[in-house]
Amino acid sequence: MAPGSTVTFTSVPTSITKGSTGTFNTSETGIPDASTLYWAINNGTTTNSNFSAVTGSYINSGNPGTGSFSIVTLTDGIPQGDLTFTVSVYLDSGLTNLKATSTTVNLASPGGPVAIGTGITIGGGITIG
Repeated sequence: MAPGSTVTFTSVPTSITKGSTGTFNTSETGIPDASTLYWAINNGTTTNSNFSAVTGSYINSGNPGTGSFSIVTLTDGIPQGDLTFTVSVYLDSGLTNLKATSTTVNLASPGGPVAIGTGITIGGGITIG
């Protein structure tokens, strides 16, 4: 691949709800058609357990090239505030030749954070508020 090869994210989901899939689209220049590119999640406040896979690959097409890959998120049943992550694209499976990093994506919890009010009694006679 030419030294001047580039990868650009053309669309990145701003938010994905836990248990849903987010699709990322890219544009490539200087990278031959039908090349395999590799992606990896960069945890911000997420952890690897929030995803079905934290690395993967996709094949670009056309000249200049375009590509697309999807990231599947998992639900853990824990309502909490939004978590964040980015995704990077690499030219090699060893993830050493970085070509692009996405903008930050929010991973939203269904139902949002849980607020604990006052006057709540928890088993064992413990009362909050």
